Amino acid sequence: MVTLRNKEMTVTINPVGAEMYSITAANGTEYLWEGDPKFWDQHAPVMFPICSGLKNDEFRYNGKTYRLDKHGYGKFETFEVESQSETEAVFLLRSNAKSLAVFPFEYELRIRYALRGKSIDVVYDVTNPAKEPLYMSIGSHEAYACPEGIQDYEIVFPQPETLVSTPDPMGSYDTELIMENQSVLPMDYKYFQIDALIFKKCVKSTSVQLRHKKTGRGVQVDFEGFPYLLFWTKVDAPYLCIEPWCGITDTPDTDGDITKKEGINRVESGETFHRVHTITLL
Repeated sequence: MVTLRNKEMTVTINPVGAEMYSITAANGTEYLWEGDPKFWDQHAPVMFPICSGLKNDEFRYNGKTYRLDKHGYGKFETFEVESQSETEAVFLLRSNAKSLAVFPFEYELRIRYALRGKSIDVVYDVTNPAKEPLYMSIGSHEAYACPEGIQDYEIVFPQPETLVSTPDPMGSYDTELIMENQSVLPMDYKYFQIDALIFKKCVKSTSVQLRHKKTGRGVQVDFEGFPYLLFWTKVDAPYLCIEPWCGITDTPDTDGDITKKEGINRVESGETFHRVHTITLL
């Protein structure tokens, strides 16, 4: 484990998946989900090189068909700790023969965690070292502890939002109006009977807060540059995931061509795809 620390918090990161396992405030309060397998055994996996699922778990590129499981394989790979200080660490994952067999693109993925007061910057840099374009998606899946149950929490946007969710985008184009011209969304397990709240390019805000209704305990997540925002938990589970994504699930009528996939990002030769989201303790 890699441990980062400042006066406000301690953050623990597993090089497997470059996944945060703990965010503990100076007063001892744990903000990240503990990973109890009774509900879900993960904490904050990174989605790479796809976000969510592919139709039939397959995609096509240059006439060949490749199989890739939901959310990709990055969360299972051991990253190199490229650099580390007391408050910052950079994790590196490079393409290799194993990855090229299922994802035929070269890349260098760097994930940097940097502590600033009560905030954590999570930086994604995906560099294309090849001559051909790189097609990829990346996104976060941090689960925040809600020990009282999510019904005691609310999502707060900095401006009024009208939010339409696509609860099962691979199965249909059905949508559901979740909130109309409001800035506060009380959490309820009813939203997660099917799967997740999936907001596809309908969120105007670039930040959101998860707050306990009485104490105000929670987090703020800033996610400028991430066009998709998801919330997810399991029914009766004591956590809520806030997920800014640069990528999204396949649609029912997709032909499987990854170069035309909704939400895919094209990275030209020698270029770097750069995104940052920031987690601040409230």
